[in-house]
Amino acid sequence: MKEIKKILFPTDFSPTAQNAFRYALQFADLHNASIQLLNVVHPEYEGIDIPVMSASITQTKIAASEEAIQAFINFGLAQVGEKLKQVPISNTKIEIGGPTILIRNVAKEMEADLIIMGTKETHNALERFFGSVTTDVIGNAPCHVLVIPEKVVFHEMKKVLYATDFSEASAFHIWNVMRLLQKFQPEYHILHVDKGVKTNLSLEDLSGFLAQNAPDLDITFHVSSGNDVTENLENFLHTHDMDLLVMHAPNRGLIERMFRKSATKHMVLHTETPLLIYREEGI
Repeated sequence: MKEIKKILFPTDFSPTAQNAFRYALQFADLHNASIQLLNVVHPEYEGIDIPVMSASITQTKIAASEEAIQAFINFGLAQVGEKLKQVPISNTKIEIGGPTILIRNVAKEMEADLIIMGTKETHNALERFFGSVTTDVIGNAPCHVLVIPEKVVFHEMKKVLYATDFSEASAFHIWNVMRLLQKFQPEYHILHVDKGVKTNLSLEDLSGFLAQNAPDLDITFHVSSGNDVTENLENFLHTHDMDLLVMHAPNRGLIERMFRKSATKHMVLHTETPLLIYREEGI
């Protein structure tokens, strides 16, 4: 499995982004990875009579972003620097355009292994827009995506919940996720929501595979019943105080459709638990 060596971190310099940056620094430190910070500047649309003024306003925004992005990095290091073994290499990039397309394109260009970004609850039209950016990035990203909700208090990821549908490849994907997170040394909780549908894999098959291939890991299995997967996940997260929820994205089309459903989109925008979308390599 490919290691995490390049992290893309989109930022709007908000407190939500600053909170998520602490997780980016932690990931980069543990994996000896670099961080590419990306700030997207929305261009001023040129009027027929004032193109020069429009261009001037855009350049002013860029200059302000160049100053703000370094201050953003310094503040993040001041918050968690003492907990890091070494200061990760942080590069900066400022682009003009639409955030969703630019985040995806920059991730492809730099061959990012992981995108980390913050998300906030939707209270007004502006926040609904940024919420849509998050769900669009999840649906179209070429790599894993870690979403950090605004209400999360930064701490180490020691309790991980993996939601599985017991598909034929579940054991392989869970094993890969465990390799991805192994440097955190967490305890793993694997949850299957039984909707009464026959599955390709049984709990015995999965536990047997992991016992053979990952005998030293702390793994607990759970099965709950109900038709509402989102509700079951939320209940488990709150009851067991998880630090991270992991979901597998089989392909971009399916995950994009899934996150456009209101219930699951609600979970992304309102959960108080970090969410890792794990992608198969090469999709």
